[in-house]
Parts: sequence; structure tokens; C-alpha cells
Amino acid sequence: MRIYLQDGTELEPLDISGEPATVQGEARDSLVIAFPASAGLEAINTAFSAANCESIRIVEDGGTEHIHTGYVLRVSLVLAPGEDESGDGRIAVTMAKRNYAEEQLLAIRTMAEETAAQMTDTQLALPDVSVGPPGPQGETGPQGPQGPAGADGYTPERGVDYWTEADRQQMVQDVIDALPVYNGEVESVG
Repeated sequence: MRIYLQDGTELEPLDISGEPATVQGEARDSLVIAFPASAGLEAINTAFSAANCESIRIVEDGGTEHIHTGYVLRVSLVLAPGEDESGDGRIAVTMAKRNYAEEQLLAIRTMAEETAAQMTDTQLALPDVSVGPPGPQGETGPQGPQGPAGADGYTPERGVDYWTEADRQQMVQDVIDALPVYNGEVESVG
């Protein structure tokens, strides 16, 4: 049996089994993939990254192929000593599948990223549009028709709409003259 990961990594596991696992508070499908300890814990750790497990292709010895997508949540990576035929131990990695809501969010995120990339491409293309200098001023068009006559204007009245300087001075004097005189404080302004 052989496993092919997203980046083309090819591995030969001892065993693969599917079982439910509770991950992040939910029951999820999971794959438990066992390797001989000689495969190396670091190598298996590196190979089974989330990005690399977007697609896991399993090819059985008889040629039957299975493709598992979305098994991106690492549940465990365990080195158990002395459990294989050689007595060297085995490595078991358990990967859990995204749930439906996570799949939908991923699809929305992917669509948003594609849209943003298209918008960026469009914005980058805009500066390539050349705009020449402004052209000469065009000719003035013909005079339009005379509009209707407005209402008669209003003629301001003296004492209502405006005051002359003499009027203002006279008003100030009139106010001062109307004030009561207390011990000679206000007599006149002149």
C-alpha cells in the first residue's frame, strides 16, 4: 500500500484505518496511518502538514485507489516503541476531516481571495491606461432663449431697510438722552 500527499510525497504505511474521533468538541471522520519507526518521527511530522493533507491518495496493493480530502486537523502523532514485527516500534499519525461548516467557510474564503486577486489585477492594469493632455477649448454655443421676466423688485425704505450715518448718530443720542441722570453721570454725548 502507498500514500500520496498533496505535494507529491510518496509514503509506504504499515496500516491505515478509519475511525471517528472527537476533535474540537465534535465527532469527525479520521484516518489513522501507521508507519515503521524507521520512517522517522520528524519526517512524518513534516509530511503530514495541514496543507499537505488537503488530498490524501491511498493506493492499495491490488491497485484500488481512494482519495480522501480535507483531513487537515492533526489529532495525534505518536511514536510507540516495540509494537511492530522488528520490535523497533511504530509511528501513528491521526488526521481528522473538516466538518461541513468548515468546508463552506473555506470555499467562501477561497472565493474572496480569488475576487481580491482579480480586483488587484484590475487595479494594477489601470495605470497602464494612458490619458493624453486636454484638448483645446471648444466653441461657445449659441445664446439660449430669454427667460420670463421676474417679479418687480423691492425698493428699500429709509428707516426700514437701512440707516444713514446721521440717522445712527441721532439714534445713539436719543438713547443717551432718554437715560436717567444719576448725580450728573450722564449729561450728553456730543
